[in-house]
Amino acid sequence: MKIFLKLVLIGLIGLIGCINNQTSKKVEKQKSESDLKTKNQSPIIKDPILGERIDGPANLRDTVKGKVILSIEDNQLVQCSEITNNWYQIGIVVPISKEQYDSYIIKKGEKITQNGVVICTAIDDIEMWMTNENNGQDTTVKYVGVIGGYTYKNNIKPKSIPEKELEAILNSGVDLTKANFKWYFKNFQFIEHGLPIEGYENTEQFMIYGAWIDDPSPIDRIRLIFDSNQLIAIAHERELKMTGKKSYDLVRNLELLVIKDFNKQELSDFIVKNQTSYRGVD
Repeated sequence: MKIFLKLVLIGLIGLIGCINNQTSKKVEKQKSESDLKTKNQSPIIKDPILGERIDGPANLRDTVKGKVILSIEDNQLVQCSEITNNWYQIGIVVPISKEQYDSYIIKKGEKITQNGVVICTAIDDIEMWMTNENNGQDTTVKYVGVIGGYTYKNNIKPKSIPEKELEAILNSGVDLTKANFKWYFKNFQFIEHGLPIEGYENTEQFMIYGAWIDDPSPIDRIRLIFDSNQLIAIAHERELKMTGKKSYDLVRNLELLVIKDFNKQELSDFIVKNQTSYRGVD
């Protein structure tokens, strides 16, 4: 487990400079949102969301409904598991001292800060999941650690959850063309990437990977498939609902929400071809 977490942490420490940027740029973001907002669309966030954001201050507990171990300040970046019975398991990457790095412990009452701003406060002694030297972009932070635990659903900002924002678009009645997803792709840092689908070689696909806290080898969390600029289907790892449309099993825990109105045979073929694509890399 520690080997896996070390690999995860190496991938995440490049984000450490973002931990406090959201707080320090709050006023700037509020000003910029009014300029970037367009009709029938959510605002583009100047600093990409990168992951779920805390609606805080919020408590982190050692187990579901368990002991409070950490208080996390508003808008801090975390990684969330899929929600279970109204609770998320989350992980947060924080800058730490040499003593904390060596001991794996953040002591009760200690505050974690960056650039003089408090990120979180230990309510009890906390054993970190992982510590490592920071090889990220922020050279002012020498050591980083991962703290994990559980938080209630209301402690995560809904607009930082990509499935929630996607559902809002899908059920808004707007034309589901690629152009109407531009702000969404920017907010959640989608990449233009996908899998070859036999017979649909000319599709354009945009995706984000699943959370490391859920899966040591994450696959697509969300993958949107466009044909001639029109959204025809979405592969999704977590629950995703669109009025009048249905999701079908793919591989592992993935489903395929089919939006295009295929006939029965076309639908069956499309699902099978997507399953085949995944099995080629699974």
